[in-house]
Amino acid sequence: MAERIIFPKAPITEALLDLRVKLPTTITLDILARFHDTVKEQYPNKRERTSWKGGVQIKEGRPEVVEPQGGPDGYFFTSLDGKQVVQARLDGFTFNRLKPYDRWESFREEARKLWKLYVQLVSP
Repeated sequence: MAERIIFPKAPITEALLDLRVKLPTTITLDILARFHDTVKEQYPNKRERTSWKGGVQIKEGRPEVVEPQGGPDGYFFTSLDGKQVVQARLDGFTFNRLKPYDRWESFREEARKLWKLYVQLVSP
């Protein structure tokens, strides 16, 4: 087996796994906040996540503004060193690894562990 080369300036600046889900209507931000109880030793920093969307539609040749919609929709939980972030949201789950990105296997295993905890909490 060839020895793996670790590049000092690897081109990967971030790896992420993003899963979108449809949760039961009974799942609230308060329930998502409980995710922190299961990960706070490794991800002690918690921030609320807010999402907004809006737009412009052209109808009969005239622009029409789509009213902005949004608000809080989940949480960011960040490791002490700021290099790993897990998002628990009302529309899904994301795991981010910022540089230095080590290897696929460690990323995959951490994402899998966190995903299982999310699923246990929200049952998508």
